[in-house]
Amino acid sequence: MQKEEPHFDASLNIRKLCETDQMSVFVSALTFANPAYMIKKELTPERIIDKLKSLR
Repeated sequence: MQKEEPHFDASLNIRKLCETDQMSVFVSALTFANPAYMIKKELTPERIIDKLKSLR
């Protein structure tokens, strides 16, 4: 996790709550589609899929 202010502390707190099962979070399909769209000029489709799979 990058330390980008002013949201770092809040993000870290949310992450800790999720890791201890005190909170559940959900993401939409766009969470994965947007980065794939942005990096498609840099990587092949196969590499993009591999990178996205590693986020599980």
